Amino acid sequence: MTIERLLLFLGLYLFSAIPFGVIVSRLITKKDVRSQGSGNIGATNVSRMMGKKWGLLVLFLDALKGFIATAVAGRFGYAELGLLVSVFGHCFPIYLKFKGGKGVATSVGALLALNFALALAAIGAFIFLFVISRRVSFGSLGAAFFVVVIGLVRPAMINPIMALALCALVWWRHKENIHRIIKGSEPKFF
Repeated sequence: MTIERLLLFLGLYLFSAIPFGVIVSRLITKKDVRSQGSGNIGATNVSRMMGKKWGLLVLFLDALKGFIATAVAGRFGYAELGLLVSVFGHCFPIYLKFKGGKGVATSVGALLALNFALALAAIGAFIFLFVISRRVSFGSLGAAFFVVVIGLVRPAMINPIMALALCALVWWRHKENIHRIIKGSEPKFF
């Protein structure tokens, strides 16, 4: 890998690591969203702590950074790597001692830049699973797994290895949610 590529991915990581949930919560409430609710920096925790409009703003900003990072990497022929770098940056941001979000909104934005039809299918899977379970985590885990299935069935949409890496990253960041789902103690969103 050339120095130019390393600098590209470093720049994309640093951009994707911007913790919009923390920034929005501090600007609006003067509090750190990490000290409330689940302690997560993502849109779900922001929604629970500050209201749905702020959660939607964080969702949009986190998705936007995934979209931009993947689109920029795609201009150089590395869209799928850009997708992984953007989600990794959100999940493990250097600015927060590598303790970030769960990567779902960033994944959605990145998938929109990579393959619009795939992103819509994943969003559809999320909505279906969210509605039947009323749990954001369940919808997120199912949608990530669905992307792997699509990668296996239609590798032209996303490389199966990249899809599996994305799924593994999202599932790893949801490990506590998985334990709560198994125990039956995972909170419902509504």
